[in-house]
Amino acid sequence: MHRYTKEVLEGFDVVLTTYPVVEGEWRKVINKTMVECQYCNKKLLPRSLVPHQMYFCGPDAVRTAKLAKRETKQDLVGRCRSTLSNPRCKHLGLSA
Repeated sequence: MHRYTKEVLEGFDVVLTTYPVVEGEWRKVINKTMVECQYCNKKLLPRSLVPHQMYFCGPDAVRTAKLAKRETKQDLVGRCRSTLSNPRCKHLGLSA
């Protein structure tokens, strides 16, 4: 694999690359800024951590009325174990 310096690349008008390369580089940059939630250890962007802890995670988290209506995967797993004929459970991979 060739390693080019910044000065060499600046001499070209166009640098060809692929999406996976661009995405990989982007993730490297973003992953450096992610912080860990102190309650669930999920890594989130700092701007996402505040609503995460306000509505979903931690001792002071309170879901809004709209969020309370949502079903989580854990809710579905519990319900599906008791009623395996539920068609919404097939994607969970549960069997009798």
